[in-house]
Parts: sequence; structure tokens; C-alpha cells
Amino acid sequence: MPTKENLFRRSQMPRKISHNLSSRRPLVLALKNAIRRFAPMIARRNRWQTPVLETTRLVLRQINPTDFDDVRAWFPGASDAAANAQAHLDYFAREYREHVIGPWGMQFKKAGVLVGNCGFPDLSLRNRWGEVNYFVAPQLRGQGLAPEALIEILRFGFWGLGLVRIQARCELNNVSSERVMQKVGMKSEGLVDRSQPLEGAVPKQKLYAMLAKDFDLTYGQQIRPHYLPLISASS
Repeated sequence: MPTKENLFRRSQMPRKISHNLSSRRPLVLALKNAIRRFAPMIARRNRWQTPVLETTRLVLRQINPTDFDDVRAWFPGASDAAANAQAHLDYFAREYREHVIGPWGMQFKKAGVLVGNCGFPDLSLRNRWGEVNYFVAPQLRGQGLAPEALIEILRFGFWGLGLVRIQARCELNNVSSERVMQKVGMKSEGLVDRSQPLEGAVPKQKLYAMLAKDFDLTYGQQIRPHYLPLISASS
């Protein structure tokens, strides 16, 4: 992800500025050149925000502290549901501060209830690849919500961010998560080391991936073909 840049550097300015037009001209030209140079960068920075995306049944949008009750419902019957909900909200807030794009909350259009989340836990615009994840509340699984949201995230990644490869991981015994990746057309690439070591967990995970050209072949005629890139890969 792009880091905050110091766009404006201090320059040595003369202590006195003459009111003579000819002597002011270099200063005016320098100011114009600075505007031309930095305006595109500022415009790109203003676009670094989580966009609202939509599917047939879902609105994918930023998760806010006011979603606490919905997030707590993701842990039905758990004695620490409130603590888990707050931990998730703190994580989401940190991601927005540090990475800006995503994660997205999955909200039912009609009921207005937040039923899960998805996003890019790892993203490199320079190398044009990303890794996606997704989560649906246990009581709402089996309705095809994860594949529906994932297709939209893939679309945004390939067509909006200009990525050429998007991957996803799952635990070795997580059959339902693996089926989601298979349903959207991602291909198995075998086992890989766990991205972050976890005490007591199996050190390997299943890796799936999809290339932009394969996404185009599968969904190019099904999804709005006029979707324009939001952020260039060179940003």
C-alpha cells in the first residue's frame, strides 16, 4: 500500500520580493510548475478510500463503530461476543487508517444488516497482485453470500485497481471456504506456508489464485463492461 508522502518540501525563498513583474515571473513559474507536479499526486491520494460496491443482494461498504450490534451477532452463543466484536471494530479502524482501501462490510440491501466482511489483507499495486479474504456470520452461511461478495471484490481488484493476480488462502480442513474459491473460478496452487505463524495451528494452508485474463474470460460478458479503473497500478 502507498505510504504517506511529504508532498511539499521547504525551499529557500528570498527575504524580500520585489514588486517588479519581471522579478516575480520566476516565482510565478515555479508555483505553476509545482501545481502541475503535485496536483495529480494529491488527486490520487484523495481517491485512496474504500468505495461502496454493490451486488444483487449486498452493499459492500466501510464498517463503522455504529455496526457494533451487527458485528456482535457474528459470534452467536459466544460468551465473549462483545469483546470479539470490539476487537474486530478496532482492527477495521486500524486498517482504514493504515491502508485505506477495505475491508468491506457485507450488508443486506433490504434488511440493512451487516452479515460479514471481505477485503484485501495484502495488496501491492506496484507488483499488481493482492490477496483476498471473506467471512460470513455462521447463521447465514450456505446462501451464496461469500461467492457473491468475492466476485465483486475480484472485479474491483482486476478492473478497478489494475491487478493481474489475486490469491486467497484457507485452512486445510475448511471445506466451505475452499468451495467458495472454487465457485468463483480460482484455481488451486497447492499448499503454502502459513502467512503468519499461529501457535498450535497447522503450518500449511491451501492456496488458490486467479489471473486477470481468466477473470475476463469468465465474467467479462456478465458484469458491467464499462467499469473504469479507479486507481492506476503506478500510483
